[in-house]
Amino acid sequence: MRLNLEIFTNIEDLREKINSLNTLINQEKNRNNIFCRKIKVSERAFLMNFVIIDMECDPPKFFGILLFNQIFQIYVKTSENLSQLYTLILKILELLRNYYMFSFSNYEWRFINQILPYKVNSDSDAKFIETLKIVNVQKTRSEGLVSALYSLDECSYHDPLLRDSKKVELHFKRGNYYHILEHNKSCLLSTLKIVQKRYLKLNLI
Repeated sequence: MRLNLEIFTNIEDLREKINSLNTLINQEKNRNNIFCRKIKVSERAFLMNFVIIDMECDPPKFFGILLFNQIFQIYVKTSENLSQLYTLILKILELLRNYYMFSFSNYEWRFINQILPYKVNSDSDAKFIETLKIVNVQKTRSEGLVSALYSLDECSYHDPLLRDSKKVELHFKRGNYYHILEHNKSCLLSTLKIVQKRYLKLNLI
């Protein structure tokens, strides 16, 4: 996907979007069984209209978003609350519908486009999903996150799961949510590096 100059923005608009996202998540998690962790990170994204997204578990029970210098991680502790989680994800996607959404797999695109509209109990029109700009920044389907970082002479971030995503479901069953959150954080920050040091250089007009 070729990008254009409309992707550029300013710090005030980004802060306003962060505040809007924070307000939305606070409103929803307070009346649903949804948990949220927010982290301010030192690795700032460029002044551009994009977010990094990453989902954990199958079906997703954790959804991480990196917007500028803020990470939002929303999740549930039981599958019984997935409907509430997916409704919130839909609202977040609508709030960010004009942003590019970068991920390091096709999993996020497949879930959002092919499954999410049928999993929510919402009166909102989900047709906007068809217009979302979700971009997988893998070079190939088999490229791993660590190998992509090494190709850029970059080190990977600390990950308690040692980049083994197959362990996520096991940790969820055991209630080790912190490990999953840290794994998700590592994925978000690593993908940000790949977006800024490889993808944007190749695709920005």
